[in-house]
Amino acid sequence: MPCTPLRSAMELAAALEGQPAVVELLLEADPESAMATDGPGRSAAMHAALNGRDAVLQLLLARAPASATQTDSIGKTPAYFAAERGHTACLRMLLELAPATAAVPATAQGCYTPAHLASFCGHADALEVILAVDPTAATVLSADGTTPM
Repeated sequence: MPCTPLRSAMELAAALEGQPAVVELLLEADPESAMATDGPGRSAAMHAALNGRDAVLQLLLARAPASATQTDSIGKTPAYFAAERGHTACLRMLLELAPATAAVPATAQGCYTPAHLASFCGHADALEVILAVDPTAATVLSADGTTPM
């Protein structure tokens, strides 16, 4: 899907602030908005994962399961953002729908995977969630030759 701006500032605010009721209303009015992106190609699901908004993410994933594998302009998925911030509940939801994203590296910034980010940022719980879904994520090499472990 091409990069299209989020349809309103309210959508982004709802995802950022964790307002499931607002997100629900917006999705009812425009179901396609679940896959809309901002300038850097980040979707509402990515913003919800980044900010640990479990209820909003659950709503978005129920309406648009494909948003679990959606990538931004540099190849980051929502799982990447959840792992980076240690949001294990969001990470579990995302990996349940899209387990393969656990070991997929972003296309820029060192080609790190969600497992790399969880490890580098000290989120042992998030790393455990990832490795429970895909143990091979522990051995994926980044561009600089490092593994998450």
